[in-house]
Amino acid sequence: MKATYISLLICTILMVGCKKEIINTNPSGEVVLFTTTGNNYWMVAAAKPKAYTNLTKELDKLATFPSGEDAGPIAISFDGKWLIFKSTKFNADAYNNGSPVVTIISSDFKTVITPSYGTSNYFEDTEGNIAIANNGDFYYSAAASGTHSRDIFFAKKLNNQSYANAENITSSGSYTNYFTPSLSVNEDNLLFTASNRDQYNGEAIGLVLLQDKSITILKDYAMGNNAKQLQWACMDKTGKVFFEKEDNARTLDPAERIWNLTSTVPVKKDFTNDNSPQLLPSGKIISLYLPAGKHHIKVMSQDGSNDVMLTESNSLFDEIEDIGISGGNIQ
Repeated sequence: MKATYISLLICTILMVGCKKEIINTNPSGEVVLFTTTGNNYWMVAAAKPKAYTNLTKELDKLATFPSGEDAGPIAISFDGKWLIFKSTKFNADAYNNGSPVVTIISSDFKTVITPSYGTSNYFEDTEGNIAIANNGDFYYSAAASGTHSRDIFFAKKLNNQSYANAENITSSGSYTNYFTPSLSVNEDNLLFTASNRDQYNGEAIGLVLLQDKSITILKDYAMGNNAKQLQWACMDKTGKVFFEKEDNARTLDPAERIWNLTSTVPVKKDFTNDNSPQLLPSGKIISLYLPAGKHHIKVMSQDGSNDVMLTESNSLFDEIEDIGISGGNIQ
């Protein structure tokens, strides 16, 4: 009886407030992928706060060159079947030259695809987001090797082991930088950020209609209510667009908030320093929230209700990098 009481007491101490992190070795349902300090990749369950999967640990089991490096953000297809990131661990040329290449791996960790080093499939750039379609049918990435200072490139899957050479789909645009590509949930549009300043401070958000590669600017500075920044656009199945906007002092207090394209107020005004929004297949908004000091991942409904913090201070990792997050549904 005494031993049982002590065991219960220990469990109670460990689980106070249900805050203790757990390792989720068999993730399913909607998940959010993110990058932590040192380019370590993690996954958290959208319905189970602090239920983490160490993706880097699983990916390294497949690595041909485990002493190599991963670089930049990681993304997952909406159907949860494919992961995409940049790495030197799976390609001999990339490893020998120390230059990460696009790497595509099935979420069951059984299939690895690395486009040929030295072709236009290879992107030396690691900034901004990266996106992959359901079934791995095509992928997008931003790179500083196109018509402009930075463009977004599209590569179509040819077979189970290769992709076509990448095509520049923002070459006809009027801005000098295109970045943060985000595939719409129904996969008929690619959302982007555009800027004439650099690849970090967005001046407009827009989309490429994938059927004909036409470009439309959805909102820019002139339409943005004196916004300081407009970026990280994403679109749900019904065509609703959400994005990050930083206001100046003439409107709201200067802070990053998430907005609906058709609304004149933020999704939730109370959430300041709320950035890099993306959508889960269900339509819920995920974002990087910076309450004080370190980023956390938050999920909420499109009207700002039912907000839940998925990550908080824990013993597994330090800081979540502000380079983009991604959501999918693992079946």
